[in-house]
Amino acid sequence: MTDTSEDSTKENTEENVQPGTEASGNVGKNTESLTESGTDESSSEADDSTSSSESSYPAVVLETVADDGTSIKIDAPEGAFPEGIHVTVKAVEPDQILDALRTAADDPELAAEDVAAYDFDFWLDDGTQQIEPKKEIAVQIGLPELESGDTVSAWHLDSESDETAESETVTAESDSGTATITSDVFSIHAIVVRRQAESEVKIGYDGTIHSVTGPDNSKIILFCMNNDLHWPHSTPDTPNVPNYKKTTIEEFCKANKIPNNETLAQNVENVLYAGYPYNGYGLYQVVGQAVSLTEGEFNQFLDPPAYLRTDFPDSVGNNTFTYADRNDASKRALLAKFFQESMKLYPNGSTSSGVPYSQLTARPFYRAAFCMVNTDSPIDEYSKLYIRGSYVTESQAYKSTSNAIWTLMFNNSVPNNTEVAQDALTTKLLETAENDKILKQAPSSGDLTVSGGTTFRYSSEDGKWHTDPLKLSAPAGYLTPFTLSLPDGVSEESGRTQVTVGEEFSLVSASPASSSTISLSAKVPWMDGDLKVYEPVENGSASDGKGYQNMVGAVIKTNELSVSATLTRTDEYTDLTFKKKWEDHNNQDGLRPATTDYASKLHLMNGSTEVKDVKPTVTDNGDNSWTVVYSGLPKYAGGTAIAYSVKEDSVSGYTADAEMVADGGTLTNTHKVKSNTTSTSETNPTNTQNVQPGTTPTIETNPTNTQKETATTTPSSETDPTESSIKTSGGAGTAANGSNTNSSGSAKTGDNSALELYGLLSALSMAALLILLGMKHRRNKA
Repeated sequence: MTDTSEDSTKENTEENVQPGTEASGNVGKNTESLTESGTDESSSEADDSTSSSESSYPAVVLETVADDGTSIKIDAPEGAFPEGIHVTVKAVEPDQILDALRTAADDPELAAEDVAAYDFDFWLDDGTQQIEPKKEIAVQIGLPELESGDTVSAWHLDSESDETAESETVTAESDSGTATITSDVFSIHAIVVRRQAESEVKIGYDGTIHSVTGPDNSKIILFCMNNDLHWPHSTPDTPNVPNYKKTTIEEFCKANKIPNNETLAQNVENVLYAGYPYNGYGLYQVVGQAVSLTEGEFNQFLDPPAYLRTDFPDSVGNNTFTYADRNDASKRALLAKFFQESMKLYPNGSTSSGVPYSQLTARPFYRAAFCMVNTDSPIDEYSKLYIRGSYVTESQAYKSTSNAIWTLMFNNSVPNNTEVAQDALTTKLLETAENDKILKQAPSSGDLTVSGGTTFRYSSEDGKWHTDPLKLSAPAGYLTPFTLSLPDGVSEESGRTQVTVGEEFSLVSASPASSSTISLSAKVPWMDGDLKVYEPVENGSASDGKGYQNMVGAVIKTNELSVSATLTRTDEYTDLTFKKKWEDHNNQDGLRPATTDYASKLHLMNGSTEVKDVKPTVTDNGDNSWTVVYSGLPKYAGGTAIAYSVKEDSVSGYTADAEMVADGGTLTNTHKVKSNTTSTSETNPTNTQNVQPGTTPTIETNPTNTQKETATTTPSSETDPTESSIKTSGGAGTAANGSNTNSSGSAKTGDNSALELYGLLSALSMAALLILLGMKHRRNKA
């Protein structure tokens, strides 16, 4: 296949740059020397060393042609060259270095026509100083005759007379007809291309897997195509196995009279791509040993994630399910209802939290619930449907792939095949045979993106932090599952550790960091070239007359890809508000502090720890109550909601009903006000001898209170609803001793001792009045 863009580049280069001339970053101007910016460069005013040391070292791409017309492209990273450089490339006669190459390659048959060598020189633009790169750079050399299967090697020599050559890293691409070397030392570099002849090869065997060595020394895994014939490796019955030679799938089909070779080729390519070891369609996961599902593991599948409980409140809700519930009709009815609700989303609906139907049915809970409702042996059925064929050992994967190839041969009437058993993975592989999704170009991490909900938000329903659904996106053909790498304490909602391209997933954490990173990585396979088919030479057969199997494989490479995304956390804020009440008869004694002074007596607390540097706002409501507000407080610490409270210092002259108050609470401070009286003398209500003539007696209405209330109290505008003012009058008369018998007092209605005292005093007053009236009546009668 020809790379059009490469041909175009070469065409333009050859047209505009003469062979042997110098070139730089912008090719396409008929100039002897160009800088990487494409402008003519005047001579440097500074000396060479000063110019070099003071220059910056930007990344640069240089394109030119050697003096033999070969296209050259140089890609230098930042830091390799100073700004303002150019390169000259001259072809070197292969005969001058052939002996050194034969020795180094241990190939005495190496011919000059197999070698392309070039001498590279890098210069500052003023032409006064030759330089070497400070870092490795990539040099791409055009080799238009390069074919798939050619063996390519690269070598470095200091000069044409050098008798030794050192091996270098080289990457050859037959599609573009280029070979790329990587080096930080430049003089002569030689590319050796050996065309792979139709020579014999030996099929390798490691006790399990057959293979041959590819042109780049990679192992091409092979599978047998005729299960009725002998193995391509030595056995006690067939110790002398013939060599093999290359053929094509077309020649194989023609020799075996298969009419539609294109269909068979497509089928085989898909099975090889999907099978062992490439897993191109993500059908299975290789494990160390066969997986057996336990009851405990199955019960974990039956524990639905929080979002499913919310999405299906009537069936899932807060219910719990276990394997033992397979015999519980009520629990199975709930799971059946869950399925009915799920089916309403078919085929393109989503749950209220945004989970598509296709993703819902892939969740472990859905699958476990399906087995609970529809089978009598849920664990066995789950293993059969979702584990066997999905989790396999390497030997199982290889065997399943072998059986799939033999089944294709049998189904297409290829001779010397009998039907073989199909396990779960074999069936899956055969189902991919008609696919047209094989990736045939090298995949790149740059094609991957992660989109969606990268922000954690707190949920009061379960006390955890959740993201909205995320999705991994990539071009068609990136079908391998990607492994999630998550920060400590973060997991995927359904417990998955792998996701596929286009599949949504959500994350959950009890305490996420304010910023963290996730990554998704995978080894993505891609097929390089056509099928590789091998047949025994000269129709080799064993002593029993039976032949040997044909072999098929493919050059399938893997690229390690990864993509990352940054997670953040939305921090929420809250306010703390409480009410402050003052029971002090409208601040009668003037002891109530100002709002600003009161604020200094408050301490915001997070448990037993004071939260510093947060000041409250205190508002006087005008009704002997204040509103205290702490605003903009972080709602969570480490993912856990903070329970704020306020601690109050004592206020002089007041008694508080509590030391601490929480959000929405009330804190009351009480002060016993001073009394307004005409006398401050104390009267023992049970001793009338203490009442002096001409005075108003003082009555203690609450004997347990150290503060006395006078009989003549000026009522406050603030009235305690638990108190009532009680006034008694003994009449308009005057006692014998001339004292006024009018008295008044106040008592709490709930204070029995005060009422009894009041009654006693009233009775004494009435008795005195009656005595006086009786004495007056006797005098008048006399």
